Parts: sequence; C-alpha cells; structure tokens
Amino acid sequence: MKNKYFEKISASFKQLSRVAKIILVTLLGAVLLCVVVYVAWLRYFADSLTAYVPSDTVFYARFNLPASRQSDGFDQLILKILSDNNLNELQIKDIKREIAVVGEIKDNKTQYAILLRTDYPNQLQQTLQAKNLSFKFLTSDTIVIAPSDNLSDFQKKSKSIFEEKYKKHFSILNSLSVYATKDFLSATSDSWAGLAQNFLTDNNSELYLSGKVRQGGLLLSNNKKISVPDVKVATTSDIFLSLNNPADFISLFNQKNSLTSDSAWNRQLLTWQNQYGLDFSNDWFKNINKLTLFATVKKEQSGWLPADYDWQLVLDFKTDLNASSTEQLENIIKLICAWHYPTPKTVVLDDNTFITELRPDIRKFDFIDKKGINSLVFGQKEVGIYYLATTSRLILASNEDMTRFGVNDGQKDYLRLRTQFLPKTGYVGGYLSGFDLAYLSDGGLFLK
Repeated sequence: MKNKYFEKISASFKQLSRVAKIILVTLLGAVLLCVVVYVAWLRYFADSLTAYVPSDTVFYARFNLPASRQSDGFDQLILKILSDNNLNELQIKDIKREIAVVGEIKDNKTQYAILLRTDYPNQLQQTLQAKNLSFKFLTSDTIVIAPSDNLSDFQKKSKSIFEEKYKKHFSILNSLSVYATKDFLSATSDSWAGLAQNFLTDNNSELYLSGKVRQGGLLLSNNKKISVPDVKVATTSDIFLSLNNPADFISLFNQKNSLTSDSAWNRQLLTWQNQYGLDFSNDWFKNINKLTLFATVKKEQSGWLPADYDWQLVLDFKTDLNASSTEQLENIIKLICAWHYPTPKTVVLDDNTFITELRPDIRKFDFIDKKGINSLVFGQKEVGIYYLATTSRLILASNEDMTRFGVNDGQKDYLRLRTQFLPKTGYVGGYLSGFDLAYLSDGGLFLK
C-alpha cells in the first residue's frame, strides 16, 4: 500500500514542469531550513524565563549557558549564585541552558528568587524538598525557587511590561543580561558596586548590561554593541586606575548616587571629607587634569593600605604648581597618617575625671628633602610616603625609586585590578571571585 502511495507521488512529480519542480524543491528546502533554524533558536537562544518576571522587579540577571563552556569564570559565577541561594548541590549540567536571578522589594528589603530550566525536574524537586525550600513549577522543566509569599508573583502574562522593556535593551545572543533600577543601585552598601555604576551608566538612570563571552573572559557593556575595552597597560601591578578630570568624575559619581543621602558612595565621601579633609569640590582638586595610580600588594600585610602596597600616584595638573599646591598635598597626607598614628591626649570630663583619647595631630609629621624627593617623617622615623614635584606634576609613591618615573597612560578612564583584592563580602568582590582580572572602563567591564 505504501509503495503504491509513493508511486502516485512520484508519477505526479514527474508530470510537473521543470520550473514547477524547481519551485517545489525550493519551497521544501526553505521549509526545512526554517524548521532547523527554529529548533536551533529554541535550543540555544529562546528566552523562556523573562515572561514570568514580575513587573516590579528591581534586579534581574539572566544567564544563557551555551557560551559558559568557553569561560571557567562564567561557570564559577553561576555556581556562586547557586551556593548563595542554598543550592550547592546543583551543577552546571543540571541547568537546561537558562537560569536567572530576580530581585523584588518586599518590606523595604530586596528578596531574591531563582528561575531556571532543567532536564532533571524530579531530581531537582527532591533536592528542594529535602532542603525545605519553597518552589513552584511554571512548566514541566521550568521552576522558580523563592520565598513562599513571593511564588504567586511569578505568572506568565500574555503582555508582560517587564518583558517588553527587557527586549528593547537586550539581544537574544547575550550570554548574560543584567538589569537594575536606580533604587536598587543606590540602596547597596557596596562602594565597588557604586564605582562600577559610575563607569557603566550614562546618567542617573537604570542599569542595562549586556554580557558576552570574549577571549576566554566575560565582557559586560551598557549597550548592545559590545567590544573588548582597549585597556592594555604596560604594568604588572595588581591595581591600576586612570582618571581624566577626577573632580568631574567624582561630581558625576555623586550625582548618580544622590537618590539617597545614605548611599555607600555618599557615606564614603563624607568620611573622607570629615576625617581627611578631602574636599573634592575645591579649586586644588579641580585643577587636576589626570590621576594615575599603580599598586602592587606586598606579601607582608599590616592592615594599613599605604604600607601594604608598593604604589605610585601621579597627579598631572592643568596649571603650573606653586608652594600652595604642594602645601595642600602635604597637609592631606599628614592628616591621613595622623589618623593612623594618633597622639595620646588627656581630657577632663564634666565630673573632673580624666581619660586619655587618641587624636590625630599633624604637627607630629613633617616632610624632609632628600635630594629633591620629599619624605614624610614621624618623629625621626620615615613613614614610607614620598613625593616629587615637577612643573605641573606631583608623583607620590611608597618608596623613593618609584617617584623617579611617572606614566600617563592614554586618555581613557579605566580601572584594572586583580579581583582577589576586592572584599569578598560585597556584591562585586563576592561574585567576581571566579575571575582573576577585572578591567572597568566607560566601554564596559571585562572579566578574565
């Protein structure tokens, strides 16, 4: 019966004209190609998670896993997220390409949920039940893990406001897409996150970062057109920072974090200003044209940053220096050191009792000239801070030799550092621990 059926089709095909045969074969080929493309799209690119995200989400990070095989750091980032959400047993192989982190504000606190697809739903269900974690299956292979009161927020909508906004900013080809609202960014207590925000947002706005695996690392950029930042530095330093017009940078940074006066950045600025007299709005600071910092960590650590690094800070000024310029610099350095080496002072209380307080006293410090290089001394002891003044440049360093050269590395603002020196308790340091180096510029954040 089958043979007769195919014979009929064969006979009908032979009766067609040559042109008709070409058209038919072309159509069949096009249909087959469309099927292949559709299957590949579903398998490697389709976003099946974002439609479930609540419209009031303040933080969203979606990972597309096929690219993870090219970057160990990318895999480690996902495993860190799983670990922080009490999902240590899960491995990369347990995830069916897609996983996302969703942040919502509940009772003035950000609460997080994990959305993921899996090829092992029964196994995952048993794991979650054993750990008493609340969850809900959205489809046979898609699950949300969240506080029980928040599970009802995850419903697929025919027209999702969040999904529409997400699609406008992100490409389906992304390995990682990150969205954060202004309120979420300003509420964080992580100063490093604030620094990243200043580089990666164009103004006081929401954050949209598109991520792709590049050159064995992960590149995050604030636009869809992604290219690895040109941040080649001829140095082996652990930290490198280059800023043009740092006063403008600080001012812009402050504006971006002005949504709340209690932001991490504002608190840090206030501490520096009150404790060390660092007023970033004064004329001396505004006169700095470029700031360049190199720092390499020492093996022996004391807990005081100026002593724990071999470092060099180069300040290039817009106008020639004068005695007042160097005097202001010296006073800033003395005050910073005076807080580390405080002087005992007896204080009489209202009840005529005595206590001893440790207070900073810059009079205990002085700079001495060592063949053109100025060395800070505390009593008869050199502190380990030196500076050299030229016509329009100040070079500060942790040893005399490093004051004899200064590098002005191009015109771009960027930060390069080894992630091992970031505090592991913050968002940035904690989640970048799988990478070795971080390059941060206005072109993007490159992790490798």
